[in-house]
Amino acid sequence: MPKNLRILGRGVIVYQNAFLGAEAIVGDGTAVFMGGNVGHEALVGRCCVIAPNAVLNARVRLGDGVYVGTNSSVLPEIKIGSWATIAAGTVVTRDVPTGATVMGNPGRVVLTLELKLKMGWFAALPADVQHELARQGRPEVAVALESVAHGT
Repeated sequence: MPKNLRILGRGVIVYQNAFLGAEAIVGDGTAVFMGGNVGHEALVGRCCVIAPNAVLNARVRLGDGVYVGTNSSVLPEIKIGSWATIAAGTVVTRDVPTGATVMGNPGRVVLTLELKLKMGWFAALPADVQHELARQGRPEVAVALESVAHGT
């Protein structure tokens, strides 16, 4: 890849005063709001939201559907799983599992995907998201998908 190239997917929205670092890749349908900063060599999945003044440092990897809250900071080389939520003002210092909610400084997981499934969160997701989570091979997701399909 040539230096300083940025790759943007279809339907990406980059607002005024947002910054995309060299060799950053931003997936389809993602929005980077005012003051958002996507560091060099960062990889942002599809349908993510980078809220105002959120900072993704160098070589951060975001899965699909990740929400990074206002004034949050993700330290370099951190991986954030699909459908995770990073609360406003959080400093993410370690990898975040799929579907987790993280908050605080340093960031701590306050809700796991498993707890969200028990709370009925899974049933509220669009069908394509449910299938993507199930495709990732997590048995608890497959069980939840089966119970949603049968209305139990």
